[in-house]
Amino acid sequence: MRLSPILFLLIFGLQACAPSHYSPFYKLEYQQYDKAMVLRTDCIQKGQHFYLRWEHPKSNYILDVQVYPHQSKETLLYHEVLDFQAVELGQAQSLKLGDFKVGGQPLVLKLQIASPQKKLLSTQLFYLNGPERQIGQEIYLEHSDDRPFLGSYAKAADILQLASAADSIQLFCIDFFPKSQAPAPPPYSNNSGIFLGQNQSAKARFWVKKGQELQLSQEGLYWIRSDSNASQGIYLNYFGEDFPKINRIKDLILGSRYITKNIEYNKMNKAESPKKALDEFWLARSRKEAVARKLIKSYYGRMEYANQSFSSYKEGWKTDRGIIYTIFGPPQLIRQTNKELHWYYGSSRGRYPVHFTFSAYEGQWILQRSSQYRSAWNAEVLNWRNAIQ
Repeated sequence: MRLSPILFLLIFGLQACAPSHYSPFYKLEYQQYDKAMVLRTDCIQKGQHFYLRWEHPKSNYILDVQVYPHQSKETLLYHEVLDFQAVELGQAQSLKLGDFKVGGQPLVLKLQIASPQKKLLSTQLFYLNGPERQIGQEIYLEHSDDRPFLGSYAKAADILQLASAADSIQLFCIDFFPKSQAPAPPPYSNNSGIFLGQNQSAKARFWVKKGQELQLSQEGLYWIRSDSNASQGIYLNYFGEDFPKINRIKDLILGSRYITKNIEYNKMNKAESPKKALDEFWLARSRKEAVARKLIKSYYGRMEYANQSFSSYKEGWKTDRGIIYTIFGPPQLIRQTNKELHWYYGSSRGRYPVHFTFSAYEGQWILQRSSQYRSAWNAEVLNWRNAIQ
C-alpha cells in the first residue's frame, strides 16, 4: 500500500486520536517534518496556581487553551488563544491559567492546535485537580531570570535553576553520566535500548538546592531527581557548543555506522587521516562529486534534525526515533495512541512498506523491535550505499 505524503503532527506521550483519554505526561511537543516548526508546551504547578509554558517558532499556528470543570464540558471557565506569528524564534513564555487553586475543584485543561487554515490538528486533555490529576512536572527547569526552559539539552552559557511543584522538595539529586551512550541498534535487533538511570553507574553525584544556579560544563547526561531513591526524573544534557550540528570527525564516522560495512568502518577509525577516509567512503557512493555532496547533506541533515527533535538521555540521532528518521526519512503517516507512536512508510524507490511502533517509557520512546524489519532496513541501507535518495 502506498501512502500519500501529507502533513502530520508528532505529539510526545499524548493521545491524539481519542480526546476522552487524558495524558499522563503533562507535556506536549508538536512538530511538522516539512518545516522547522517545533512547539513545546508543559503544564506545571507553581505556588498555588497552574501555569502553561510554551516554546515555539514564529508561525501562523495557534494554540487554543481552555479550562472547564471535570464534570461539565459545557461550562468554560477559562479561554485563551495563543498566536505565534509575532514572536521570536524559540522564545519561551509562561501563562497563568486563571485564578484556579491547586487542590480545588477537579478541572480539565484542553489544548487544541490549529493550522494557519484554521484546521484542527489535535485536541489534548489534562487533569488539573481531583483524585486522578497528575502532579504535573514534579521537577522543572527555568532560566535564572525565570524564563521557562523546555529543552532536553543546554548550552554552556545557559544558567538554569531547578524548581518543583512540591514545597517539600528543596534539594535535588543529580547523577552525571559522561558522554558515552551508544547509538541505538538496528530495528531488527533484540536490544530494547531502554535507559534506566537507577541501574547505571554514575561517574559523579551532586546535590543542588531549589533555586540554586546550575551551569553545565562537562559533556554528558545529567539525570535529575527529587531524591536519590526516586526511580523517575528528568534528563538534561550538555553535548557541546556545536550541538545539534555534527561537526566532529569521530561523530561523523560514528554516525555513518548504520550504512557502512565492518571493513569500511574499521578502516575509517584506524586511518591516519580519518577525515580523508570518511570523504572517500562518501565519494565511493557515486562517481559524481555533486551527488556525493548532496547525499552527505541529506544524511547528516537528518541526523541534525533528530538531534533537535528527539534528544532525551542521549543525542537525538542515537535514539530509536533518530535512527529510523536518519535512514528512512520523515514518516509519510503518523498515528498516535495513548502511549504509542506509529510511523508509516509507503512503497517508493524500491522501499518496502513498513510500520514502526514506539512505546512511551519514562520520557523515552522505545521502538518495538522485530526481525521482520530486517528486509526493509537492508533495502533502505542499500539505497544509501547506491546514492538513491
